Amino acid sequence: MNALREGFAAQGITCIGTASPTVLVPFGNDRLASLASHRIAEGGVFVNLVEYPAVPVDHARLSMHVMASHELAQVEQSVQRIIEARRQAEQDLKVWRAGAGG
Repeated sequence: MNALREGFAAQGITCIGTASPTVLVPFGNDRLASLASHRIAEGGVFVNLVEYPAVPVDHARLSMHVMASHELAQVEQSVQRIIEARRQAEQDLKVWRAGAGG
């Protein structure tokens, strides 16, 4: 769990809460988080999207569960896939907003 939290911290993302096997990764914008979660799943990383009404609007987060059987390389790869999925989702959202008139 520390490697996962540290991996996100190295990317400038501070995980929510205290260290535990459940790692909450903040995403903010609900639409961004939804778009990214689909890309993350396509990349082979299993996460749970937590969004409204479970949390306030635009306070979406990913819930990840670390197991003792996870290897460090899997954790590092997961962080990279999530960061890349977020970048791609940000681009998707820009295109969507531009097409929607702003």
